[in-house]
Amino acid sequence: MKLFVTVDTEADDWDDFRPVSDGPCSNIRQLPRVHDLFVKCGVRPSYLVSHRIATDDEAASTLRDFLDSGTCEIGAHCHPWETPPYTESNSLANTMICNLPIELQRKKIRTLTECIEQSFGVRPVSFRAGRWGYDHNVAKVIRECGYRVDTSITPFVSWKADHGPDFTSVELRPYWENTAEVFPDKAPVDLIEVPASIGFLQKDFVAAHERHRTIAGSWLKYFRINGILYHLRMLNKVWLSPEVYSAYDMIELVKRLRDENFAYANMVFHSQTLTPGLTPFAKTKEESIRFYKRLESFLEFIAAEGISGSTLKDEFLPENEQDRRSLTGDSSAGSSSIAID
Repeated sequence: MKLFVTVDTEADDWDDFRPVSDGPCSNIRQLPRVHDLFVKCGVRPSYLVSHRIATDDEAASTLRDFLDSGTCEIGAHCHPWETPPYTESNSLANTMICNLPIELQRKKIRTLTECIEQSFGVRPVSFRAGRWGYDHNVAKVIRECGYRVDTSITPFVSWKADHGPDFTSVELRPYWENTAEVFPDKAPVDLIEVPASIGFLQKDFVAAHERHRTIAGSWLKYFRINGILYHLRMLNKVWLSPEVYSAYDMIELVKRLRDENFAYANMVFHSQTLTPGLTPFAKTKEESIRFYKRLESFLEFIAAEGISGSTLKDEFLPENEQDRRSLTGDSSAGSSSIAID
């Protein structure tokens, strides 16, 4: 098994969706400490950077140091409200790039891609939509822009209440070779899909999900039955994220994935959570310390188990294709699907 750590690398403003292209990025000053932990535990993270991070001199310099050391990947994380051009109305729905006209999606993603290339000297090949706002149109656009790997899918989770996509019918898989199973009623896009690792500690994820969803959609939800079953260790839905789950639960999820012969696990979190008060996941210094401790304990387990870390780019983009892209700038090189045994 290999571990991906995909970090939404963003500006400080958590829920400020005003269309601005600048703003504080002080949380990036906390990244060197956690990056040292990654290196110590044999993990190479994929930092998925927003437009504001890519255009902030101090933040970009910090990330360039990591990149130059060969210990990370720089990918893209598109927040439409902070990525020019700003022609859409300012609304919660429009914070999901999937809700924008496809031509505007294309312009924003090209802007972000070119900005990252200018700031870091590499063309990004891995992508995550901001706020998980992803659909088939976004998949087509990012493939046009040269991306080869997407990590915007959250299995068993719906974002409809936030004007976003519904992935409740998408099962957790290690990855997909294209978008056919994610969007079964659409023409496949030649794009590796690596979902966030969201599953259950019980056997048969699909059956566990159906039980969880049935309870959540019935009168039983008023008695918090899913919460009771969670604490009884009878029905445990777990994200592989130290923002919301304990080291114990994350370790148990990885063990379950390994028992199910998963080749990959994908941890997700936000860079802001390293700084107290910037996200709901670490409102105080004490909560931020606990977040770091959960991450540290989990990564120490990964290292002890001999689970290696990889970036999305290194795992799914052949080395010769990387070399050819860097020399020619060819975003269409190697367009066939890649199968990983």
